[in-house]
Amino acid sequence: MLAHREPLSEVTNTREDKEGQKAPLKDNKIQVASSKPANFYVYLSKMYLKDFEEIEIHAVGNAVSTAVLASENLFRNKYGEFSMIRTDTIELPSRGPRYGQYDRYPSVIKKPKITIGIKRTPDFFKNMEEFEKIREEAIKQEELEMAQKSQADSAPVPEMVKN
Repeated sequence: MLAHREPLSEVTNTREDKEGQKAPLKDNKIQVASSKPANFYVYLSKMYLKDFEEIEIHAVGNAVSTAVLASENLFRNKYGEFSMIRTDTIELPSRGPRYGQYDRYPSVIKKPKITIGIKRTPDFFKNMEEFEKIREEAIKQEELEMAQKSQADSAPVPEMVKN
């Protein structure tokens, strides 16, 4: 079931500042978490690409696969091209008794980190318009199917004839 969202052309890329006022995005970096699906970051990246020519997608640990999926979807659907891929292993301080909190010497955990640069394609805005048309048609089709289903559910049921 498609969720009804406002069209991408009407979404403003802003975030609220300390006073609750809308402020334009200042940074072209997206930090990916493994708790959200890749499609969320595809949508977010498309919003960022409307404002920025190039964006950076950053992920650490388990979120690396989500970042790779999101950037691959952007490339496959011709919203962006890869401009840079950088991998690294970072050391983070450990937490908890399992990782040496009570040890004499603090331990560290090594985690993978990836940075993916995505550059907007020349036909990005055309692809966005095509996507909006397809999405609107899908929403109309879904509404039509829901209306037909509700009519079928509310139709009178014929009574059985007793002999």
